[in-house]
Amino acid sequence: MSMKMMKKAMIGTAGAVAMFSASATFAQTPANSDPNAWEVLQEFNGSGYTSITSGSYTFSGPTELSAGIGADCNLELTGTVEIDVPNNYVTITVTDGEVNAGQLICNSLDVRNFPWVAYADASSGAPANIPGSQSPSSATADDNVSGNIRGIDVTLFGSTICTGAIDVVFNNGSPVSNVSYFDFDGPIVGTGSCTVDGTLSANTDVNAY
Repeated sequence: MSMKMMKKAMIGTAGAVAMFSASATFAQTPANSDPNAWEVLQEFNGSGYTSITSGSYTFSGPTELSAGIGADCNLELTGTVEIDVPNNYVTITVTDGEVNAGQLICNSLDVRNFPWVAYADASSGAPANIPGSQSPSSATADDNVSGNIRGIDVTLFGSTICTGAIDVVFNNGSPVSNVSYFDFDGPIVGTGSCTVDGTLSANTDVNAY
């Protein structure tokens, strides 16, 4: 083989390797080809994102609770998220939580009656899942995903002051590389007259689309 032909062959091989590497990198963060389907759940591992099927995460942030009293506290909720691609839904369950920091009254507030379960909306029945019709329109989109969390129990000095369900919004972050968050802004519908206003951000970023 002449030097000229050898050079062409080497350039061709280098180009093929470069194209393969670029494709492999892109495949790690696939675009959502169907806005009506859940396709991937990803967790930040410290340097990048790993595709998973389930995980446990903690979200926390300043929250205002109104229930005859006004209390600015830090709310921390821990829960699991699971993606079922074949059946096209995501399941979210809140398994634990606590109220801390903030005003002095926060020490006397608590949340209990876990697990709390997220439904698609207030009218949804079993099974408790978020359907793909609510998934973000693309891998990089910061679409809001609505849900209705049920089973909430808020206590003051150990006594229940309100129970029920609340509408929440989940977002992968804007841009999606930012931490995901849950936004609470409305009443707990059930017993009592509590309203919650606050944004809880993920301690470890997790994205679903």
